[in-house]
Amino acid sequence: MMDKTYVIGGLCLRLQADEPVRDDGFFPLFRGDDALAPDCTVRVLRQPLPQAEGVTALCNNRRRRVLSGGTIYDYTYFPDAARLAHVPYACAVREGAAVTLYVDYDAPFWDTMLFDALGLPDLLIGSGGMIVHAALIGYGGEGVLFAGPKRQGKSTQARLWQQCRGAAVINGDRAVLRHTEQGFTACGIPFCGSSRQCLNRSLPLRAIVFPEKGGENLAEPLPAMEAFKRLIGCVSYTQADAAVRDRVLAMTERAAAGCRCLRLVCRPEEAAVETLARALELL
Repeated sequence: MMDKTYVIGGLCLRLQADEPVRDDGFFPLFRGDDALAPDCTVRVLRQPLPQAEGVTALCNNRRRRVLSGGTIYDYTYFPDAARLAHVPYACAVREGAAVTLYVDYDAPFWDTMLFDALGLPDLLIGSGGMIVHAALIGYGGEGVLFAGPKRQGKSTQARLWQQCRGAAVINGDRAVLRHTEQGFTACGIPFCGSSRQCLNRSLPLRAIVFPEKGGENLAEPLPAMEAFKRLIGCVSYTQADAAVRDRVLAMTERAAAGCRCLRLVCRPEEAAVETLARALELL
């Protein structure tokens, strides 16, 4: 029996299966001590998917969520060219802290595929963390998140800090934001998109920076309401699930009010690093 423990963004998750789960990508970096008490235990079974009856909270080409009493059924789909349709290959059944992941397809288990089917964003939200679409750097023992929509300079600014200031790029695409007794923490995560930059590190958060491409370099503080509007669009979660949505709204409001948030109008040059560095020193 395969039995592995992972710690991702402060969530301790135990994965159990009757057959091997192959390592893929960066997940081996996030293996934890098997003696840790898990927040969530996942039992993986290669069996036909259960047919749930209840309220459909989400339905698209990739996901379908059915709520039945206190049980959540999350189906994951993939495109089947032979059938010219999207077909389900996995169903995660959640009851409290226990998850049974049913997988019905003829291929080896890979950790990336299993975690995708688990709905990791919502699991993290349930434990007090949320995945943010952002590049995370570590500098001076603290983390800085460059958050925002695509093509606004997040990865470019992270790379400039690495080149000009020796900062560590912990993740070039996504990070977990979590509030603890000590304040806000930013954590690496195994999913890093096309950046292929991934480290398993957690750091106290210095600031959330929202870069915008522009013809000058300018950094200025953001009011909490404006920071909330920008940050909520960067969070990964099941928007159709009212309970999840309410938790995300509360967590985002707390982060926007409690974190230092900056707007950075920037060009892809070293001067943008200097502009932001001066603004961070004043926080």
